Amino acid sequence: MALMQWPFAVVAAIAVLAVVIAAFLQPLNRRRRVQHSAVPLDHLDRLRALPRYQNLVRSRLRRRLVQVVCVLVAATCLVVLVGRPAKPDKSWQLRRNHDVVLCLDVSGSMSEVDHDVTEAYRTLAQRLGGNRIGLVAFDSAAVTIFPLTDDADYIDSQLSQFAHDLDHGPVPGSRAGTSGSSLIGDGLASCLQRFDGSDDQRARTVVLATDNQLSGTPVFSLNEAIRQAAKRNVLVQAVAPSEADATAVSVLHDAVAHTGGEVTLVTGTSLEDPNRIITAVTSQQARVTAATARWTQTDVVWPFGVLALVCLVTATVMEIAPKRGKENS
Repeated sequence: MALMQWPFAVVAAIAVLAVVIAAFLQPLNRRRRVQHSAVPLDHLDRLRALPRYQNLVRSRLRRRLVQVVCVLVAATCLVVLVGRPAKPDKSWQLRRNHDVVLCLDVSGSMSEVDHDVTEAYRTLAQRLGGNRIGLVAFDSAAVTIFPLTDDADYIDSQLSQFAHDLDHGPVPGSRAGTSGSSLIGDGLASCLQRFDGSDDQRARTVVLATDNQLSGTPVFSLNEAIRQAAKRNVLVQAVAPSEADATAVSVLHDAVAHTGGEVTLVTGTSLEDPNRIITAVTSQQARVTAATARWTQTDVVWPFGVLALVCLVTATVMEIAPKRGKENS
């Protein structure tokens, strides 16, 4: 439990409370002075010796004591509320550490289906909610569209914006160099470099979307990039257009199989079998790692607010009840 507001807010609330209490006590002191200036009476000791009188005095003292305690507790609760108490969100303390890099071939041969594949990526990202997801686009060079993040709203907005940008020409930076286009091995090798924290034990997956139509001279062949993935224990799941060449898809399937992956076809904006990728990702061993604690945005109000209300109502009732008793008598 911690206070979200600056300390001076609590100090200011205490100062205001002290002024209010002082203003409340001032009429009481004036009333005492008036009572002390009243006409004195004889034989008050006999009146004060009566059992009924003593019982009334003790009852009044008990009520005043309870009222003072209630007011102090209510005041303390109100001061705490000014400081906006909050507590850590335990759901962020521990998180599953699946990392998924969406690796998209944006070469000319994929231009007609890239928009559909991106929409399929959006559906896949929603199904993989809670995992860290990043997007890399490649042709003759690889470009990071957004890095690994577990912000679901950000992921969805970036994929939506990327799908919109694809309708307005090539991805900036993806056609650098003179080695040709659709350098699939280089693209996959670049996507493997987007995983951070190479020392820890994290479950990693690359979802490679390509028609496997090489048009150039890559630095890494597809099989060399696959060997890098297998060495790093990275699962490579492939997504290919349903209209792609059957032989190229078969070669792609044989390659990703070395990492335990498969090829899923995409028709329109829908994956042929999205559960295949979901199952492959979630079946990897997921270890739980500590994450930085984050404060919830919702203030912890109701315990202090309810307690303050109960105390104020109790103090008010104890003040009104004796007066009603006198009126009835």
